[in-house]
Amino acid sequence: MAAPLLLDPAHHAQADLDAALATLETIVEHETLTAPTTERTLHFAELVEATTRRPTRLQLHLAAALEHATTDVPSGQGLLVDHGGTLPGPALVPDPADTSDGSCRAGDRADIVGCSGDTGGVDSAPGPGPRTRYARARDLLRMRLRISGAEAGRRIRLGHALTPRTTLSGEVVPAERPVLASALPHLDREATTGVLRALERVAAVLDHEDVTELEQVLTSHATTFDPDQLRRIATHAVAVADPDGAAPS
Repeated sequence: MAAPLLLDPAHHAQADLDAALATLETIVEHETLTAPTTERTLHFAELVEATTRRPTRLQLHLAAALEHATTDVPSGQGLLVDHGGTLPGPALVPDPADTSDGSCRAGDRADIVGCSGDTGGVDSAPGPGPRTRYARARDLLRMRLRISGAEAGRRIRLGHALTPRTTLSGEVVPAERPVLASALPHLDREATTGVLRALERVAAVLDHEDVTELEQVLTSHATTFDPDQLRRIATHAVAVADPDGAAPS
């Protein structure tokens, strides 16, 4: 009797999601090609927008988790990552032995651990393809997900504030901004960033209770107003909380 096949639930979930999105694409394309009304088109636009916002929390959670993983890597080692994978790709492979001499090979980045110059190369290691040593989660996300460094940095920053984390002792710590985190499935990324930025600005001048109250107010407004309107509201809130502004550098 053959051994049971171990299936990855995440891949099953992705397959179900792909099937659902394919159905949605078919419906939208059919409806928009058969004399659609403005109201009908807006309805589909809202439906698609709500659908694309749902995975945001997962993106932020994984970005923060990857940042945590890279901070645990011993200095001078970094992580060897395969360039040949497609989404979803192979798992990260820690460097078993650091043999770097401090010089760079063709293709390496200056911010990679063990590389002291501004040019370099791709590590050759046994595996499915060439791998490069990376030291920062931002660079890992940029390379493997094919997103900009700025977007990778935003995901990590938001992930730290809006997703739970596990301490070294195994204790699960709630999100720093639980009210904003609970609204993630309904918020635009720009709105989420704006609220978090405003809360960071006032955290130094307001008590914790006042910051929490402002978090609730701005999160409520974020579910009602568009990011441009929300930006003006947040700017006014920061000006009221801290009329003197940031201290000069």
